[in-house]
Amino acid sequence: MAQFLTGKNGVLLIGTEEAAKVQTWQYTQNTELADVTSLGDSDRKQFYGVRSGTGTARIFFYFTSSSDKGNASVILNKVIRPQKETGLTNQGEASVDDLVLSLGYRVDSTSYLMKFKAQISSATIAFSQGDVVAADISFQTDGPLETVSI
Repeated sequence: MAQFLTGKNGVLLIGTEEAAKVQTWQYTQNTELADVTSLGDSDRKQFYGVRSGTGTARIFFYFTSSSDKGNASVILNKVIRPQKETGLTNQGEASVDDLVLSLGYRVDSTSYLMKFKAQISSATIAFSQGDVVAADISFQTDGPLETVSI
């Protein structure tokens, strides 16, 4: 029997752990187009170039104790933190700030996921009377998609 996917099917993993609670997520894959039109061509010609991915998510922020602040803290601490000690870094090395994220959906016990390394580019926490505290995050991929099982 066919079924529609709804928000309750969505899943966001940080590493191998399911993120605390996710209200929404969105992912966009972009590809630059390189213009290879040459003199004498009557039509534009393009080749696929560099790919990049961006996305957003709304996660609920909660903690069960001062030592266990939930997976939302893992994400937020990538952006909202005190200044790092100054020091030289080697260009081209993998960033220590990368997270391994997986986005997708779950049907019954089967998950269909896109897995990638990402860096959090922004985070906003909103408090509101009568609402659960939520954090809106934006991220950018770092490298290619590692897994696509959709």
